[in-house]
Amino acid sequence: MAVILAGCEVAKTAADTAARMDRSRQFTAVSRELDPTDPNAGTFILRTKSGTEATWVDAMALFFADNQVCPEGANFSILDMSPSQEGLAKDPAGVVYPAATVFELRAQCEVAFPQEIVIEPAITQDEAFDRLRRELSGDGPFDPSRHQMTRVSYGELNPKYSALHKALGYMLARGNRECGATGVHFRKIVVLAPDTPESRTPATGHAYLGAEYGCMDRASAAPERPNPEQELEENPS
Repeated sequence: MAVILAGCEVAKTAADTAARMDRSRQFTAVSRELDPTDPNAGTFILRTKSGTEATWVDAMALFFADNQVCPEGANFSILDMSPSQEGLAKDPAGVVYPAATVFELRAQCEVAFPQEIVIEPAITQDEAFDRLRRELSGDGPFDPSRHQMTRVSYGELNPKYSALHKALGYMLARGNRECGATGVHFRKIVVLAPDTPESRTPATGHAYLGAEYGCMDRASAAPERPNPEQELEENPS
């Protein structure tokens, strides 16, 4: 179940309905605590108690209403849920639990990009792209047929990692077009981003994303060469 719910599409669907429902009478306030069994402090437990009959969709809408479960919009994986039921992932609204049910969810924030490199906030775009070229191509030539770079803007309504994942999706779509029906895979992903208080406030920040990708069957693909420095501006609002 945890594998099926990783990334939590169910939570996203539930959150879309949160604004239309009055949670003040249906549940108690949500408590959040770190899991004491996790030495890395990346695992947390969300808990609430229902005041009326409720389903897991109702509880998830409350848990994830603000879309700020992990810092800066990082992904998370659901590890455990109580009460649990067989087939919960297929139909989270299929079972209605009685009033006074305690809904508890244990989840873990994921490391968004292991290849993330901390940069100074004042770095220029040219300097950032030069750094990405070195990180992607090393001592070899920068190849615009397999290397992509872009700048990503983020802010309060479009958190850093949400914006980076969206930009990566655009890169994947571009590579898929170039590779045609052969399929595309990423060999390397590099993120340059500041690690300052400003990156966790409503103020707009900038990160830089680079990727090396290849077609699954390069011989049968006929890609158009992209502009390696095409800037993809994410709208933080």
